[in-house]
Amino acid sequence: MSIFRQVKRLIKDSLVNLLLFGIRQLGVKAKVQKRVVVTGIGAVSPSGIGVEAMWKDILEGQNIFSPITGFDTTGFDVTIAGEIKQRDFPDFLEKKKLKALDPFVRYALVAAKLAVKDAGFKTPFEIPFAEEIGVLVGSGIGGLSTLETQLQVLIEKGPRKVSPRVIPMIICDSGSGEIANELNAKGPNFSVISACASGLHSLGTGFIAIKDGYAKVMICGGTEASITKLGIAGFSQAGALSLKGISRPFDKERDGFVMAEGAGVLVLEEYEHAVKRDAIIYAEICGFGMTDDAHHSTSPPKDGNGIARAMRSALIGSEMNPEDIDYVNPHAPATFSGDPAEATAIKEVFRGHRYLASATKSILGHTLGAAGALETIVCILSMRDGLIHPTYNLLHPDDNCDIWHARSSSPLNRKFKTFMKNSCGFGGHNAVIVARKI
Repeated sequence: MSIFRQVKRLIKDSLVNLLLFGIRQLGVKAKVQKRVVVTGIGAVSPSGIGVEAMWKDILEGQNIFSPITGFDTTGFDVTIAGEIKQRDFPDFLEKKKLKALDPFVRYALVAAKLAVKDAGFKTPFEIPFAEEIGVLVGSGIGGLSTLETQLQVLIEKGPRKVSPRVIPMIICDSGSGEIANELNAKGPNFSVISACASGLHSLGTGFIAIKDGYAKVMICGGTEASITKLGIAGFSQAGALSLKGISRPFDKERDGFVMAEGAGVLVLEEYEHAVKRDAIIYAEICGFGMTDDAHHSTSPPKDGNGIARAMRSALIGSEMNPEDIDYVNPHAPATFSGDPAEATAIKEVFRGHRYLASATKSILGHTLGAAGALETIVCILSMRDGLIHPTYNLLHPDDNCDIWHARSSSPLNRKFKTFMKNSCGFGGHNAVIVARKI
């Protein structure tokens, strides 16, 4: 082939590629992405059933931690946790069904029913609307209680005595599946598993599902029931739990988190759909970022690069700048490596722009896969009431964690319109959402 023909073909190929690129860009611009709002919230926590019980304890600085009663803690280094004492929920679940559900699924079901009721929906959902409603409730560990008890049955009594329900009771997607069964939600349904970032990843993925037109409503959140022998022993041996039973994020004397359990569920809804039915709108989810540290199975890099990139991604998606964010609710697990790494990331992203930050785990403990969802609910309630709870137990601030803390002995009266919520999980998983009041 002559040089002339080669040049001619090169020009032709370039023009074709440019034309195809332009068509793709026009297609992207022509695609209308939906706005996503929160219209319902529900929670089960050591404070009790419902978001207001939890919110009351948080505002009052009420200690929800107590000696573990679910099992004999003799020989355990850790004996204090944020335990849910109630195991049956007669107003929400049929008694005959309880035996077929691990506690983590029970919590998810109750929280979901509360959130859906709060959103003003009648259930079970009816066709065709039911086909536009999805469920995405994550869990970091799943049915650990059932796994332990059934393993004991296997060892002591043999395989024929193991419950035929054991597999659906322990798998992490059971929460989403059971919620869909109860409510007749026939849209997208799955579970995100990213350790302690599961709850926030679930909200972010639900946000994407509505924004891109896969559903009009997504019931999203996280649930966890890991205060068991193996759960406490495992995290304790990893050096993650507080031996003192005190949660001290960003404090020099922090010695790990206090494990807690529960479920947080939010109803995400297409904005236009919510407006048409005159729904109460708590907040608009504007941006979502997710990254991985690719560094270590349990510890982040010292510079917090992974969570910083997730924060920037969420800001870009929300079309906001750091100075537009009023309140930051960090992951803040009160661990030796986690807190300074996240603080470094926050300082790097905000670069002197003022905001207020407070760590919900200082009062609620660490609910693992439920944390991101429950703490997002706290952000929403905080924005609703114009009250920012302080980082409790922050008596001796770590110089390596010098972010703009909400330091006070009581909640601060502060009206605000935007917040950023961070979550991190073992495996290096990072998730961030940005939301605003409308």
